[in-house]
Amino acid sequence: MNTNTWLCKADYHWEKGDRNKALETYKKIIEIDHMMPDAYYNSGLVYLEMDSIVQAQKHFDMTIETNPLFYKAYYYKGLTLEKQGKTDAAKDFYQQSLNMAPNFDKPRKALDALNKK
Repeated sequence: MNTNTWLCKADYHWEKGDRNKALETYKKIIEIDHMMPDAYYNSGLVYLEMDSIVQAQKHFDMTIETNPLFYKAYYYKGLTLEKQGKTDAAKDFYQQSLNMAPNFDKPRKALDALNKK
């Protein structure tokens, strides 16, 4: 089975609400191809849903490492930092995401909210 097939399988488990099976499958993908940003990114989103903020952040870091142009990963890295109370660092990642994708509203809204505090 190639990595894209594994990715579909992992996404299927995630959509069905089986986070553990999804994470297990994403881990297999990473073992097969450690340069697959989607597996890291989706794992990060699953961890975020599970409130495993540090694990989520690690996976968003790996997403960025494997694909520095993955603008959504910068936003979610900022979100994990904000949840840890690291607002200045969060702002930097939100801004970087916004610079890469000016039409991506999530980082703009996050920056606006942080600047109002």
